[in-house]
Amino acid sequence: MTSVVAELVERLPDDAVYTFGAGNHCIWAQRYLPTRVFPSQLSMRNGSMGYSVPAALAASLESPDRLTVAIAGDGEFLMNGQEIATAAQYGAAFLVILMDNRQYGTIREHQERHCPGRISGTQLANPDFAAYARAFGAHGETVTTDDRRPGPSSVRSRP
Repeated sequence: MTSVVAELVERLPDDAVYTFGAGNHCIWAQRYLPTRVFPSQLSMRNGSMGYSVPAALAASLESPDRLTVAIAGDGEFLMNGQEIATAAQYGAAFLVILMDNRQYGTIREHQERHCPGRISGTQLANPDFAAYARAFGAHGETVTTDDRRPGPSSVRSRP
């Protein structure tokens, strides 16, 4: 994720808007994404999973001239990812960076810390998220390596 965020910082405009909900995936966004213009960061203080995509939808409709980027974990995305359909319906354009570790990472971390050996209900059986996006008419890609040279081994995309 460090490579992804570094690439974002290098490429995104100074007035980009970032959204994220709750989970381990927020660590990189909170630490490394610059906030140069107000408002630049829409997030939860005391954690509400599922916030990133609806917030990105609202931000992109409110400020269509600014690029909006949602940083989402897989568990968080699955709580409100259907808002991609609303975005397609109303012409909202935003970028979703989705981290797929196939688990509710923060919850599992707490389980491992407080109840070692008693992991329960944190594993996810995820869909192909790029295909999910394409099903709504959005662009979707799956990145499998942090190699900066695009090629068949690092990015899978379909028209």
